[in-house]
Amino acid sequence: MRKSAIAVMLVVLGGAVVVCGCASTPQGPSDEELIAEVVEGMKGALVAQDLDTLMTFYSENFEHWEYGDKAGLKNFMEEAIDMGYLENAEVSTDKAETTIEKDTAKVYPVEFAASFGSATIGVELKKEGMAWLITSMDIEIY
Repeated sequence: MRKSAIAVMLVVLGGAVVVCGCASTPQGPSDEELIAEVVEGMKGALVAQDLDTLMTFYSENFEHWEYGDKAGLKNFMEEAIDMGYLENAEVSTDKAETTIEKDTAKVYPVEFAASFGSATIGVELKKEGMAWLITSMDIEIY
């Protein structure tokens, strides 16, 4: 009788450990956290004028009315860096708000200032697989 009572207690205890273990298993970062990582990465790459890193945050499906596609944006950014327009760049996301609807997100306003002047950027992202990537943006230069 004593051995069977111990066996039952071990089974119950084992089950409790499994249930608790499942409940505390990390789920990974949330969509909000993943989007914030993209925006922070974009911000850091702009300030550092690191075009290769910057382009990793943009989708191959990126479209913009002025720059065209991702290659057009990269070309524009190369020229801006070469001409010194991004010197002393500062990016602020202090006022930025993120809205998410299914697999699309918008982040606005991202404040950007450099030797060219100032701009407010609105970024649109889409979830591609497990990653969020920038697919379009609006830029107001003033």
